[in-house]
Amino acid sequence: MKKLALAVAVMTSAASVTAYASDARTMAMGGASIASSDFRSSASNPALSSIYGMTDDFSIQLSGGLEASDRDQMLDAIDDLQDAIDTLDQRINDGSAVPGDEQDVLDRLAALDGRTVDIGAGAGVTVALPSSAFGASLFVRSDARFGVDFDYDSNDSTQIQTNLIAGDPVDTNLNSRVRGSGYGMTEAGIAISHTFTNVGPGDLSVGVSPKYLRIDLFNKDQRISDFETSEVNDSLVEDSGFNADLGALYAFGENRQYSVAARVKNVVPVEVTGTTGDVFEVDPLATVGFSYNSSWFTSTVEADVTEMNGYGNVAPSQYARAGIELNAANWAQVRVGYRHDISDGREDVITAGLGISPFDVLNVDVTGIYGENDTYGAVVQVGLSF
Repeated sequence: MKKLALAVAVMTSAASVTAYASDARTMAMGGASIASSDFRSSASNPALSSIYGMTDDFSIQLSGGLEASDRDQMLDAIDDLQDAIDTLDQRINDGSAVPGDEQDVLDRLAALDGRTVDIGAGAGVTVALPSSAFGASLFVRSDARFGVDFDYDSNDSTQIQTNLIAGDPVDTNLNSRVRGSGYGMTEAGIAISHTFTNVGPGDLSVGVSPKYLRIDLFNKDQRISDFETSEVNDSLVEDSGFNADLGALYAFGENRQYSVAARVKNVVPVEVTGTTGDVFEVDPLATVGFSYNSSWFTSTVEADVTEMNGYGNVAPSQYARAGIELNAANWAQVRVGYRHDISDGREDVITAGLGISPFDVLNVDVTGIYGENDTYGAVVQVGLSF
């Protein structure tokens, strides 16, 4: 059954070419950023391109991360199944196998039915030139979600017994299937914004991100006995075009310490059809948020007003996020956050992170992600600002 483990590993790795969209600071605060960040995170809200400190002129940020949820313990179950098959194959090879020896393998194979694993991973970069009159940021980033599940065929019980009698390897001519599907959305664009001062009791920043958007769909459904790594690319469908994000942020209070924000991603709806005929619909995704910011403390909450559609094994999502940050004179930061999926398609997670930023020039940020049912993740970010 090494092909089963290989199939899951290869299908899962298809997600690793795309980036975890949030930077480390944002993800440490539960993924909330549209109202609480600045020009360094303008890929999340184009209005942030004109939110900066008086000494800020340039920034480059690189981030990479991984999040995985094995809520059904599929990977552990595959390891246990592989051990049982290796033992049975050894008995078949040395001629000591007898009818009944296959039962442990059959039980573990059947127990895999319907189990899934969900993964996303990758990297991204933002280069920013802030200005209240005309802030601009170049960004390249991706967001991917990918799932693998297992479909058990009860006829494999008879087939494994036949293989045992014939002295063939256990995984010969099995009909159980591994199915993988998901999407990647890669964006390359420029976030442009302008701040209008003294609009009522505060300042209004508005922005737009015209961008190139590439969507990759993956579908693979194959018998584990027939799985070939060379055929994985045959399951990919790619579509691309131009789209845009819109954003606004209103800062008010004596020191502009309060902010409300709104963002709409992908204002132009897009539909892409995968190899199975299933359609992935990218509809405008609206998010609203609020934050309080001071020199040493930031707190923020935000929520998606609309739902991000799912595809294949990937469930729809609609997040509510919250986070806080303690800042020690712009030299070090401690962050915690929480993310809840209103659609209940994914596990709720707790996030935490540390940042080191000597002289507020070089920054290194790390974030950990934890949720129930074997949900873990990490994001690392390095940057230079001056």
